[in-house]
Amino acid sequence: MHARFHFVMDRSPGCYAIDIMNMVMGRGPVSVYAKGTSPTDTVETTVAAILDYDGVIGTLNCGFEGPRTNMFQSIGTKGQITLDKAFDPDPGDAARVTVSLRDGSTEVFDINENPVTVETEWFSTWARSAGQEVVHQELTEQNLAVRLAIHESLAAGLPRNVEPVHAVEHHLLQEQ
Repeated sequence: MHARFHFVMDRSPGCYAIDIMNMVMGRGPVSVYAKGTSPTDTVETTVAAILDYDGVIGTLNCGFEGPRTNMFQSIGTKGQITLDKAFDPDPGDAARVTVSLRDGSTEVFDINENPVTVETEWFSTWARSAGQEVVHQELTEQNLAVRLAIHESLAAGLPRNVEPVHAVEHHLLQEQ
């Protein structure tokens, strides 16, 4: 799997790429290795990472510099699936899905719904419903654990295991 996400402004480089890879795999990775750079800042503004899903490798690169790209690609034994505007299509633009099989056949189709609008409408409906459980808490905690491991790997220059973390625990650690 490979997710590429470069953007103009955001606060969490890589979070969208991590989310989609965790969703595809159905779990978080066991370890990560990340390198980052910044030509103008003391904080890494461009990051590349290898995520090891216990034998299945995911890669991501993301950052504030460079051209804006929002591509996701999953490569398997039978071919590949590419989504050209996976994370943030411009309003009115369709996201193009290309399925290319090893036998040479290709299928292309467009997704015309704006994912941000769909997500916002879904969340608004959920938030107005009484008695609902926290949605996707496990995926959120997986994302947080991976991002923490990536930050640790960036600081150490070494691979890091991904340790489970709960959002409340992380918040308390930040306060200390």
